[in-house]
Amino acid sequence: LKGELSSPTITSADINGKNVTLIVEAVMDGKPVKIQYLGTAEGQVIEGTQEWLVGPFSGKSPWTAKQQIVDFRGAWQVTSRASPRPKGVLYIDGPEGMLTARYCGESGMNESVEVPFYCWGSSIRFSFTENSVKAVFTGLLDHDCGEGIIYQKGRSELQQWFAQKISRELPTKLMVQFSKQHQQRFEDMVATSLSAGGTERMEPNPSGTGSNESETQGASGPNHLNVAITDVLTTPVQRQVPARQWTPDMGMPRPGDEYIHSIDGSVLIWIPGGTFPMGSNAYDDDEKPAHRVLVSGFWLGKFEVTNRQYAEFLKTDSVHSPYYWDNPDYNQADQPVVGLTWQEARKYAEWADLRLPTEAEWEYACGGQHREYGSLTGAAGRGLANLRGIADEDKWKTTSPVGSFPPNPYGLYDILGNAWEWTSSVFTPYPYLQDDGREDLEKRGLKVMRGGAWCFPVGYCRITHRHRFAAHLRCEYTGMRVAMTMVPTGKRDVAEVDKK
Repeated sequence: LKGELSSPTITSADINGKNVTLIVEAVMDGKPVKIQYLGTAEGQVIEGTQEWLVGPFSGKSPWTAKQQIVDFRGAWQVTSRASPRPKGVLYIDGPEGMLTARYCGESGMNESVEVPFYCWGSSIRFSFTENSVKAVFTGLLDHDCGEGIIYQKGRSELQQWFAQKISRELPTKLMVQFSKQHQQRFEDMVATSLSAGGTERMEPNPSGTGSNESETQGASGPNHLNVAITDVLTTPVQRQVPARQWTPDMGMPRPGDEYIHSIDGSVLIWIPGGTFPMGSNAYDDDEKPAHRVLVSGFWLGKFEVTNRQYAEFLKTDSVHSPYYWDNPDYNQADQPVVGLTWQEARKYAEWADLRLPTEAEWEYACGGQHREYGSLTGAAGRGLANLRGIADEDKWKTTSPVGSFPPNPYGLYDILGNAWEWTSSVFTPYPYLQDDGREDLEKRGLKVMRGGAWCFPVGYCRITHRHRFAAHLRCEYTGMRVAMTMVPTGKRDVAEVDKK
């Protein structure tokens, strides 16, 4: 800008899903100006266009806003002028995106209790009950201080509260409490997402804290925060309890069990059968209509097939060398193999005595219609997956090594982004019917890929998005993930048990 804006004020703001509209009024060179900002939030970034409604410029130009992440972890002294006057210490800890909080009131500083806690950017909300009075705090924390408004049930007036960070470290006793709390929370989260034969789905929490609160009153409550569900995880979230290593003599596998395939070394995760809503009425016609589909239990690759695995296949079949096999941007051992045609993906799977997943199995393992993206939280962001562009944890200019980002609730890595994954399905309009010929491997037609890729816009990475592609074509983003129907157990095989 040639001039300088002074006294900028947001006079209008609207949020609709991921879409943000702002009207900013200011003064430039002594004259009033008004600017409209339209943008879409993806992860920690808002991108869009700005337009001068009043002022010396015309036309539209791009603008970008990046979320400022505040490290809330530590001990915060909380005080208020309210009466009765809450005063105590709020302890916050946990991996980024899964923060939880405990509160020690002035009346019992040696005892802490877990409190409902939500955060987004610099915004924070928590509540606790002390002396039979419930207090709900909403406000901002910035660096080592914070402030906001307190609402106390039974009192109509609002009071101000203040916070000061008094320590970045937590007492040993509290560290133990937090450790047990986080482990139990993660176990509950995984158990919920895998319960009832996989028919229940874990809904994303506004802050990724895992906390739950029935009260939704007030502008800063959970319902309000749902308009901007984009988790800010920046480090992979590993299972707190190692998965059970399943072997055929153990009988029926449990949800989340892992099986190491002897031929190609693939780690497969057991996905229990169930019914789920497939497709969506909100997006492309290819995804309509939304309908319910029954999926039998199956095994699905924990990771995308890597170059290391594919190299073993090439020792027996050098004809099917990937298109980018000699390119160092794509051929590192732990990167997903890309440049595969559908036929080559099928040949690999058959060599390994495995198969490609159907598109119904693929979507079911992601979470179906209840989740928009196949991440741990159901959101998309560059701290959650290898998506278009480079920022934060997404530091790779092409494909990233498999497992570089957090898994989804089933423990599957890179379902979101990285490489497109071939399915066995011929592209056919919905509703999905497994016996209508779409799963005939000899049937000609476009094949369905799922999951998006490192070089595609995030919208292509949605769980329900169907990408059709010719079976004989290959690009720098076409990869694969393997599946398996059953493993003989020596007692009754898994497929038979699953039907009962």
